[in-house]
Amino acid sequence: MPHNAIGLLKANGEVDIYAVGDTMIPPYTLNISTSETSLYGQDIIVTNGSKTKIFSFSNQGTCTAVIHFAGTVTITSTDGDSTATASISVVPSTSTYTVALKFVRIYGVY
Repeated sequence: MPHNAIGLLKANGEVDIYAVGDTMIPPYTLNISTSETSLYGQDIIVTNGSKTKIFSFSNQGTCTAVIHFAGTVTITSTDGDSTATASISVVPSTSTYTVALKFVRIYGVY
């Protein structure tokens, strides 16, 4: 953890950093949903390349994820056969984002 950082030590030994020096890292809320029923109850991986958080879809296909990192954020979930991915740009001026994960389906061309 950087010097002058404020964070939360979690039970698994990881530290979530919320401030470095005088700069607060605000919470960002991601309202994630899917209509893909095979993703209900599955893990959701949220990453910006250097930080990763794991959440889960409810049995209704929704999840409210709170993260403390910005930049290009990738949200991914898989049912073991298919993967749904979305990327968003998380910026300090916006605190809440809505993300819908769907499978990309490619149908044959004749």
